[in-house]
Amino acid sequence: MEQAVAKLKTEMEANKGNGMVQQVGSYLLQVIATNPAAVEKVIATDKTIEKSCSAMESAALAKGRNYCSDEEGYAEVRKYYGIEGGAVPAPAVAPAAPAAAPAPVAAPPAFGLDIDFGDL
Repeated sequence: MEQAVAKLKTEMEANKGNGMVQQVGSYLLQVIATNPAAVEKVIATDKTIEKSCSAMESAALAKGRNYCSDEEGYAEVRKYYGIEGGAVPAPAVAPAAPAAAPAPVAAPPAFGLDIDFGDL
């Protein structure tokens, strides 16, 4: 298991700027944590996260689309690696930090004009 985790994390580290590799890598870490049989599939030297992303993209294009749902995409990743068994929930995506509340707007200063219209 440690070898599979190290392989995935090394590839994720090498592709920090690739969000798809990060997401699929996180998913695969969850898969191997819950499916011990998947470990041997992940450590195969000819299998990489990047290639699994390409397989996902090819499957979407074969359907005439340039995207796929999370469920379809992760099914393609499992198919690419030859991982048997049911789906593993997709990794949770951390919600974006809430925007800071805008600072209250101060009321404009009063001019203090004291006019008595009776004097006009």
